[in-house]
Amino acid sequence: MNTLNSWLLLTRGIAGVVCWTLACGVADAQAGGDALVDQTLADESVVVYADGKQQRATLTAWDGQTLTIQTPDDAAPQTLPMEQLLRYGPTVPSEFVPVQTPRSVWLVDGSRLAARWLEVDQQSCRVANDWCRVSIPLERVQAIQLNGPLDAAAWQRIAEQLHAIDGADDAIVMVGGEVRRGRVGLDSWQAAAFAASAILDDTGQGGAGQGRGLRFEWAERSVDVALGRVRVVVPSPVLRQRVTESPGDVWLGAIDGSRLRVRKVDGQGRWHLACGQALEKKATVKQTEWLRSLAVCDPVPGLLAAEQPLRYRAVPVFGQPRPLRQWTVGGSNGIEVAATSRLVFRVDGAQRLRGKVLVPAVDEGAVQAACQFTIQSAAGGKVTTHWQSEPLSAGKKSVQSFDVPLDAGGLLILGSDSVSGGDRSRPIWLDTILVESP
Repeated sequence: MNTLNSWLLLTRGIAGVVCWTLACGVADAQAGGDALVDQTLADESVVVYADGKQQRATLTAWDGQTLTIQTPDDAAPQTLPMEQLLRYGPTVPSEFVPVQTPRSVWLVDGSRLAARWLEVDQQSCRVANDWCRVSIPLERVQAIQLNGPLDAAAWQRIAEQLHAIDGADDAIVMVGGEVRRGRVGLDSWQAAAFAASAILDDTGQGGAGQGRGLRFEWAERSVDVALGRVRVVVPSPVLRQRVTESPGDVWLGAIDGSRLRVRKVDGQGRWHLACGQALEKKATVKQTEWLRSLAVCDPVPGLLAAEQPLRYRAVPVFGQPRPLRQWTVGGSNGIEVAATSRLVFRVDGAQRLRGKVLVPAVDEGAVQAACQFTIQSAAGGKVTTHWQSEPLSAGKKSVQSFDVPLDAGGLLILGSDSVSGGDRSRPIWLDTILVESP
């Protein structure tokens, strides 16, 4: 495929509105459905049911209400209502799936769109990528990312920064992480040339966009900020459209890292997002090649990632313990704990605990720490060990599933212990759910 250098260009739209245009591989955006599958993401897919059971599966269709899959055990495809599903997607989903393009647009309902071509003025943001073209009113935009793509840890840091930005002022987040508040001059962008490799990592190095770029005003001062130094532009938070909660929303994940919160699919096949934005996939793009994951937005009953634990205790070797992290978003749900920790939940009556444990890589190229997991219950002053994992370490055996009967009520204790010593490992309880015993 042809790839054009990225650029920023001051233009006038059809209505004479001054705007800026940012493109990256425009020929790719216009080419339809060429080469959408990123082989680095080609992980085995599974369907995880609402009762915690899971099996390998291949998606054949999705219409907004039902999911049709083919499993190795069934001769014919089976169709499932979405309410019977916890999620469909990779065996080990990432909490933050990096977008595969340098530009992306974050929407107020949590959706985000990969962008190969981007144009913004004072009213709207226009996006084109491998599978759609769309014009989005600016009040539905939470943030516009100019430089990337980023790894999962960088995505997490940006998400936390965006969550903390409020008030009337616009904001820009610099490549180094600094947040500046003021007014972004969307009508005063300067023409600037970009190299195709403009700031593709999280270090701020790359040498692109060092000239005049974004006009930024604060405290009666006005400066031009080089575009290569800007990670994210955040329009005024107080002008954002409010999003109402609605049962039945579905998280949809695409192969390019786009993530959509879909509220309904109409008769013409258009997806309507929770923020009200309608999207239409190009006819040349096959749904089964493009769609990477599906998950219900409302947490399934018994999902521990959505429950407040009674107690969390971490025992650090050095310094402060790693804080507890829980998430249920975008087709991923998990609980991240310290290398040595205990997590306590209350259990009412006989139930089963199903899920997986995972030790992800910490630093690429470094020796990976090992961790062991245990599942215990406590009732009547007696502690019973029901299950213990093998020592798990990223780069070797890093994932193990469990299906454990808990015969009586009381306290459920989820334990992790560092096998190799130290605090470097990041144990995760994934898809962990309590269901009634048959």
